Amino acid sequence: MKNPYNVKSDIELLHPWMKHRALSLVDLVDKMLSFKMRVYETLRSRELQNFYFKRGKSKLDGSKKVSLHQLGLAVDMQLLDQNGVMTWKDQDWAIVNSVAIGLDLEHGFTWKFKDSPHFQPNKHHLKWLLKEING
Repeated sequence: MKNPYNVKSDIELLHPWMKHRALSLVDLVDKMLSFKMRVYETLRSRELQNFYFKRGKSKLDGSKKVSLHQLGLAVDMQLLDQNGVMTWKDQDWAIVNSVAIGLDLEHGFTWKFKDSPHFQPNKHHLKWLLKEING
């Protein structure tokens, strides 16, 4: 089934904390490594989250279990090699993970349900960001 929903890649849609980290990650990877990163997906609608859930791409349905993408606290990135070709090699994502950790980001690359393009606040920062958002 083709995705009937628009993927949003506008970094301005992210929470300011996450926007700053995402921009820093792109900048550091571009400057320090032989890769380029680009933002693929930022804010996600409930409908798109549910679409991913039904296809087995997420464990969160978008209604009962809300994704951090729906709150502007997660971003999916594309990693491009020196030729501009998207790479999925674990060793490439492992290098990016070390940069992400320094920015207080948790990287889906390290999860059992591996999601290499995914970045979100680490547990410490996530706790106070959710408190800020939920009041």
